Amino acid sequence: VHGVEPWAGDGTWTRRLADIAPGALPSSPAGFFPLGPLVYFAATDAVTGFELWALPKTALAGPLDFYTVPPCRLADTRPATALPHGVRRTVSATGTCGIPPEARALVVNLTVVAPTGPGDLVAWPAGSPLPETTNLTFPAGALRSAYGLVELSEDGAIDLQSRSTTAGQVHVVVDVTGYYRGGTGPTAAARRSSP
Repeated sequence: VHGVEPWAGDGTWTRRLADIAPGALPSSPAGFFPLGPLVYFAATDAVTGFELWALPKTALAGPLDFYTVPPCRLADTRPATALPHGVRRTVSATGTCGIPPEARALVVNLTVVAPTGPGDLVAWPAGSPLPETTNLTFPAGALRSAYGLVELSEDGAIDLQSRSTTAGQVHVVVDVTGYYRGGTGPTAAARRSSP
């Protein structure tokens, strides 16, 4: 149950932007004013009274839209050096395979070829910390692939890394079949704005 909170919509979608006053109490947002990258407004958290709040303008964008592209090879290490276990390799997607700068995530098929030892392959937004999760697990000598969704960094790139308890390397192929573009997702964080 929520009281009156800031919402966005265009007639085909609607989503709550923030829950400033948790529970049934209203935040009563009013006086929305865009300035620079933020939208400012007055609201109450039902404790301290009315204060100035801000949301990024990107929060007003709609849900992400999916676009297909003809299957396209984004990366293939086989003509060059394999990916050594424990080494991060960055692959730029923007401007390749029809991926526009506004893309936020890719639909990819990740393939490992001839790994010299067992391990797993991780794909994630470039420049971000290595996640604990994995996209693909493989034994030595295998040819394995997995279909998945990989978020892009702000500059439109992904990082790849093979993890293993043994020394070795693996060839990696990344094929893209689509991308998501649009807003920043289903919710955004409202914050108090300091004067």
